[in-house]
Amino acid sequence: MNRNIPGKTLALLAGVAIVAFAAVMLLRVGTVESGNVGVLTRWGVAADSALVAGTYRLGFGESIVLFDTRVQRLDYQGSAASKDLQDVIGVISLNFRVDAADVPTIFTTIGTDYRQRVIEPAVQETFKATMAQFTSTELITQRDAVKRVSRELLAERLGRFGIAVEELNVLDFRFSEEFKNAIESANAAKQAVVEEEQKLRSAQIQAQQRVAVAKAEAEATLARAEAEASANKTIQATLTPEVLEYLALVKWDGKLPQSTNGSVPFVNLGAR
Repeated sequence: MNRNIPGKTLALLAGVAIVAFAAVMLLRVGTVESGNVGVLTRWGVAADSALVAGTYRLGFGESIVLFDTRVQRLDYQGSAASKDLQDVIGVISLNFRVDAADVPTIFTTIGTDYRQRVIEPAVQETFKATMAQFTSTELITQRDAVKRVSRELLAERLGRFGIAVEELNVLDFRFSEEFKNAIESANAAKQAVVEEEQKLRSAQIQAQQRVAVAKAEAEATLARAEAEASANKTIQATLTPEVLEYLALVKWDGKLPQSTNGSVPFVNLGAR
C-alpha cells in the first residue's frame, strides 16, 4: 500500500497545478490606458474592433496590443533637388495621430512599426515631391505655399493608412555653399544697382530744382521788363506838349540863358 502513495501524491500535485493554472488563466486581465486603444488578439489573430481605455478579462490565448492615439511628433531631415536643380537640405517637423477606428486594420496590414514602414517613407517622398515644385528662391520666399503643398501631399499619403496629419512645419532650408555664394553676389549686385539708382534720382532732382530756379528767375526778369515797358508806355502817352511845357516851367528858375545865339526863348504861358 505504501507503494501507491507516491503515485497518489503526484496525481494530487498535478491536479493542483492544473487547477492553479486554470485559475490564473481565468483571472488574467489586460489594461488599456487613457490615450491608447488596444487590439485584442486570440492566438495572434486580431479582433475586428479596437478596445477603448479600461480593464479587460483575457481568455486563454488572448492578449492586448496597445496603440498610442495621442498626437505624436516626428522630425525629418533629408535632401532633395529643387525645381532649378539646386541641392536642398530640409528639416521638417510632423505632428500626427493614429485614428482609433483604424487601429485594427493598421495592426493587421502594417503592424506596430507603422512609423518606420509608412510614416517615414511618406515624409521622405513628400519632401522630394514638394522640393521639385519650387525653385530655390521660391523655397525661401514662399514658405507658406511650400508648407501647404507638403501638408496636402502628406495628408493624402498617410490618410490611406488611417494616420491623420495634425500639423506640418518646415523648420529650415539649407543650400550648397556655391548657391549661397551666388545669392550673396546677386544681392550685392542688386544693392549696387539700388545705390546707383538713388544717386541718379538725386541728380535728376537737383537738375530739376536748378531748372525750376532758372525758370523762376527768367519769369521774374520778364515780368519786370514787361512792367517797365508798360510804365514807359503809360508815361509816354501822358507827356503831351502842354505837359512838357508845364514841367519845363516848373523847373525854370526865372533866369534867361546868358547865350541865346540870337534868339530869345519863349515860354508859352497859355492864352487867357
